[in-house]
Amino acid sequence: MSINSVLLVVTLLTSTFGMHQVPAEASARCTTTASRTWSVDSGMNLTVEAVSDGPNCAKAALLLVIRNSDGEAIWVEASRASDLLTFGGIDPDNIGQMTAALKDWITASGRMTEAGALPDWKEGADAPGDTSSEFPFYTDGGMSRDDYQGMRKAKRPLFCYVQGMESQACVVLMPDGVIVKVGVQTFPG
Repeated sequence: MSINSVLLVVTLLTSTFGMHQVPAEASARCTTTASRTWSVDSGMNLTVEAVSDGPNCAKAALLLVIRNSDGEAIWVEASRASDLLTFGGIDPDNIGQMTAALKDWITASGRMTEAGALPDWKEGADAPGDTSSEFPFYTDGGMSRDDYQGMRKAKRPLFCYVQGMESQACVVLMPDGVIVKVGVQTFPG
């Protein structure tokens, strides 16, 4: 994704959500990207990209994009840096820190990488796992127990990323190439 494409996306997001647009010369102060390959089923590779743009790194808008092998965006998440734990404490003028934080945001190292690692949803329970545990998992609205358990049993490829100050969102790649949000895992904060 070119810098011009990033600026266009940020401009569209800011105008859509009613935020004030930042002049291009100011936004270049914290415009950076990171990407990695997400290897999934049968050797298929997806690309996970993270983009930052803003007048400084503390005020940056962030974009997380998952692309299929044809380059099509199949998952997009937009956030403010100030709303995500991963970006707390970044020096507003340190683009190197922002680039490192973007890389950390999209790296699944040490995190769940397949749906089989999600907590079991026992028959008759309202939700998966133990909701009184230190790290409870809550399914996305409308997710049935059968669909959830099917993803777990099939060990579908899973990508989780910080989506707040005390939680991470988890998405699954389905056999048809569609990304589905499974839910959110909270952690103490």
